[in-house]
Amino acid sequence: MEFRRILQKRSKGFSLIEMIAALVLVSILVPGISLIVHGTMMNIAFTNMAVFANMEADYAQRNFIKHINGVKSFSVIDGDLTVDKLTFTSYLEDAEYQYEIDDSRQIKYSINAPPAGILLQNVVKDTTFDAVNYVSKFTYKDRNNNNLSVPVASYIGTNVAFNSGAKSIAVPSGNSFADFVAGNIITISGSTSNNGTFTIASLTNDNTIVVSESITTEGAGDAITVSTEVHGVELTFFLLRGESFYKYTTFATIDKNQLDI
Repeated sequence: MEFRRILQKRSKGFSLIEMIAALVLVSILVPGISLIVHGTMMNIAFTNMAVFANMEADYAQRNFIKHINGVKSFSVIDGDLTVDKLTFTSYLEDAEYQYEIDDSRQIKYSINAPPAGILLQNVVKDTTFDAVNYVSKFTYKDRNNNNLSVPVASYIGTNVAFNSGAKSIAVPSGNSFADFVAGNIITISGSTSNNGTFTIASLTNDNTIVVSESITTEGAGDAITVSTEVHGVELTFFLLRGESFYKYTTFATIDKNQLDI
């Protein structure tokens, strides 16, 4: 009889107070655990987005470097070197490469002629967010690693004259050297006696360049190209993945100038 009473006493269930206490404890723990799980999942998602963005950027940068590491010269044609367009000639079979950051948010490139291949998609071309401007662009550098104004200045014509006394390079009124600025290093080609590299000391009336170095007097007539010397180019692009912006930058210079940086 006593043994049966002991069994009955030991086998009774939870009391109401114990059940209420358990429910209160669960109600406190579950939201906290849910927040932890949610935060962990969000961190995993953000990490995955960053990894995928880095993979896309790495592919684009490796291909860009592969092409531009063989650069022989940058184009001197007006409009070929801008913030969203880059044209250069490679040592490899003198192939002409043209890169473009277009309005469809793609970085494209072509070799010798269209069609263009897509290097990278969903690029942030020009966006302002929280007062910060995100611009994907090409930046051109001189031999002192200074940024050049864009579009990179160039002039091609048969009306260019040289004056040794004034150290001037002039074109008739109505023609313009307006895109050039003092301090630019320019390259002259196509002349009889003045092919070479010169530094702009000053400009007069947008049609006369005065250089620091000596030049030889030479009349107009030859088909002469006056262009800003581009020593290197920097590609900067942004990717927006989720709510985060990722910035990537790649720099390259003409092969023969590598050791001058």
